[in-house]
Amino acid sequence: MKNFKAKIIGKFVVIIIVIVFFVSCKDQEIGQPEPPSKSYPNFLQKTMWIIANDKLLGVSPSETLYNLTLKADSSLIWNFSAIEFIDQKQFTSFNSWECGNDCFTSVYGHYEFTDNDKIKLYCDSIKNYGTCEAPTEITKNRPPEEFVISKNENKIILRKAK
Repeated sequence: MKNFKAKIIGKFVVIIIVIVFFVSCKDQEIGQPEPPSKSYPNFLQKTMWIIANDKLLGVSPSETLYNLTLKADSSLIWNFSAIEFIDQKQFTSFNSWECGNDCFTSVYGHYEFTDNDKIKLYCDSIKNYGTCEAPTEITKNRPPEEFVISKNENKIILRKAK
């Protein structure tokens, strides 16, 4: 009887060891978890910037340089192109004209910082409305545009990364 109990206990111990071994191997099979993505400071969220020369970000992928000036809440401007970083991920680039020029374009997209001084802009869609109204152009398949950011007080230069 002692021999029988010893065999049962021995089998039970072996089964426990095998289970522990397989559970630990299962974690290794899944692989190492992805390292957490690096987070960069987002100083653009909830800001609006006037774009020099009436350019819109996302409309012309061949454009290599954008000069931006922070729009003060109190400033009243009639004719301008701008980019607004709505939150931590989304932006819209648009223009606003006084009466007489009733053709408006808006670009909708999302963005991410890839380094402290680099940003990727993904253009999702372009909408024309007013006198130049047209169906919304879906642009999600375009490759993102990456820019190097140079910041100086209330001004930013976005230069296309090479």
